[in-house]
Amino acid sequence: MAVTREATLVPDSCHAGIGRALRALVRPRPGGDVRLVSLRPFLAAFVVPGLLAAQGAELQGRVLQAGAPVGRVIGGAVVRVGDRQVRTDSLGRFRLEGLAGGVHVVRAEAPGFQAATANVELQVGEVFSRDFELAPAGVALPGVAVVGAPELRGRDAEIAERRRAGGGTYLDQAALEQAAQQGRRMGEILSMAGGIRIQRTEGKAFVVSGRQQGRIISRRPCYLDVYLDGVLIWGTEHVEPFDINSIQAITLAGVEIYNSAARVPARFNRTASSCGVMLLWTRAG
Repeated sequence: MAVTREATLVPDSCHAGIGRALRALVRPRPGGDVRLVSLRPFLAAFVVPGLLAAQGAELQGRVLQAGAPVGRVIGGAVVRVGDRQVRTDSLGRFRLEGLAGGVHVVRAEAPGFQAATANVELQVGEVFSRDFELAPAGVALPGVAVVGAPELRGRDAEIAERRRAGGGTYLDQAALEQAAQQGRRMGEILSMAGGIRIQRTEGKAFVVSGRQQGRIISRRPCYLDVYLDGVLIWGTEHVEPFDINSIQAITLAGVEIYNSAARVPARFNRTASSCGVMLLWTRAG
């Protein structure tokens, strides 16, 4: 554990006490010789308490999403203690060192979530662990008369129809936006989707079908065709695979993944797309 040391001024009364302790360590012998006794009383009385005070207390823990599956963390959340604050890492972890002993009000907050506070009592020299769960923030809407669901047209109607038919994996805008706020890149987001694998190298990520279609192991992986707003931007005839991390999740309205030729919608089913397709839909498209 890292230790933060702070310089402190010692009152005159403490100087006197230290002087008495030092004199007690040196005892004269017959003949004028001096014998040095144990330093333990001096260390216990003055040095150790001073080090503990300088070190302070440490608070650590994680910020999690309330009501979500186990391990759903919130990266980039802010944890505040007085005028001190720190952001959680990509695993939702935080740590604050050098805090004073006593009761502190700790507040955890993140965009899109309700803030959470807790009173935490810290002891100097100890490491205290405390996790915070944040509930999604509700949106207050004015009273309206709901007649029915809005009618979907064009692209949105086609996507909704394919979702009803099934056969693929679908990520909507809300899920993509939340993942982007947590600092996740597309390769990490899609790694949670079923039926595909993510290959990573030097910060790049490539989407591979989980179904190898009987390919010989020595041949290259079965990469999915990639469409952006209905236009083919990468196919198996390309030499270099498509880096999905080149797309920012915050710019997308939805993702559809079909991991085999048998599941690909007729509109996107090419003779060469035996590995499946991935459809990316932007908010502007």
